[in-house]
Amino acid sequence: MESKEEKFYIKFYKPKGVVTTTSKFERPNLLDYVKTKSKFGYAGRLDKDAEGLLLLTNDGSLINKITHPKFGVVKTYEVKLNKPFKSFKELNEEIIGRRRIDAKVRIINKSKTRLLIKIHEGKKHIVKWIFRKLGYKVTQLKRISIGGLKLGKLRPGEFKYVKKAEIIRAFYKQS
Repeated sequence: MESKEEKFYIKFYKPKGVVTTTSKFERPNLLDYVKTKSKFGYAGRLDKDAEGLLLLTNDGSLINKITHPKFGVVKTYEVKLNKPFKSFKELNEEIIGRRRIDAKVRIINKSKTRLLIKIHEGKKHIVKWIFRKLGYKVTQLKRISIGGLKLGKLRPGEFKYVKKAEIIRAFYKQS
């Protein structure tokens, strides 16, 4: 995907029901929302029933940095569970494959059914899988940030071009 074409960066709020693809065979998809003459890829696939932040770009190096586990880019999700969350200890001891999950969780409502989870894993269905293994069902999933890039005030279906300086701050500056 790398070319001499000028790099562009778009943050997009993927609505529920939209497929994270640019294939003309699956609808609705990203091309139904973001019109550009240039081809683009995306960093941060979301399931059809999930919503939230996607980064759309023609910068293949950045996509690799965000998606490859060795870079450890943190993704933050707002999760709604079917019942109150009880055990941080259990979550921190969870194993996927041969690795312990490195997740940070914060409860954000009194009924303990809404959480924020920060995780750097990018495996398919990872957040749903973690909670299912602990006996919960994820009823809503919304990604609110990727690295230092935040969803902000975008609403479902909206997108915004992001300046290169913001991308540098979000993914390349050490904090």
